[in-house]
Amino acid sequence: MFPRFQRFPILSVAAVLAMACDPNVVIGAKWVGDDGGLGALAGSAATTSGGAATAGATSGGAGGGTSAGTEAVGASASDSGAPGAGAAGAPASVEQWCATAPWVNKPVQFTGESGNAIPAGNYVITYESGAQIHDLEIGYEVTGHYFGKNMIEAGHHLYSGDSPETGLTSLWLDDQGLVVLGATASVAEVENANRGHSWPLVHAGGELFITLYDDDYHDNSGPGSRLCIAAAPQ
Repeated sequence: MFPRFQRFPILSVAAVLAMACDPNVVIGAKWVGDDGGLGALAGSAATTSGGAATAGATSGGAGGGTSAGTEAVGASASDSGAPGAGAAGAPASVEQWCATAPWVNKPVQFTGESGNAIPAGNYVITYESGAQIHDLEIGYEVTGHYFGKNMIEAGHHLYSGDSPETGLTSLWLDDQGLVVLGATASVAEVENANRGHSWPLVHAGGELFITLYDDDYHDNSGPGSRLCIAAAPQ
């Protein structure tokens, strides 16, 4: 995503008059007592929203929240009316599917203005705002990816279908490249340090959900990390 520049030759006044004008996580460890978290993991990704099908996998993640939303942002279009430009040369909008990731194992669906089914393709997940806590000693963070008690992989898990275990699309949001500020950091400080951080996603098509796996949920808190999905730049 780098701007393109065109260079135009500088013409003399005589030449201009003679010419016609020619009208685009670090993976950490969390060893704490099980507070129902372990038993809540396997097959517990029940949701009140409909399931879907999807594909692709990577590693890492955590975030929090209980609400989902949608946004649209302007995409640049050339003044010459190139493909992607809106009516009268106005910028075309790029659809996003957004969700505020939970800080417990209560799946949240990504939603968009045109519906919740996301077409198959390559996408980018971007951190917009908010934060969550999975460990009081760490404090607020965008997400975390770690192994807890009994070597349970923990963190935010994005998936398609009825559960993380069976979804064709399965992605742990890793915490590589995220700035961890410590237990005294505020939500605003986490936002300022990490806003715009992104993860790649390969999706097979259908609805997408996100939940949090942990071995102990008693010290988890929100407000949750807001994430949005949009098509990857071509």
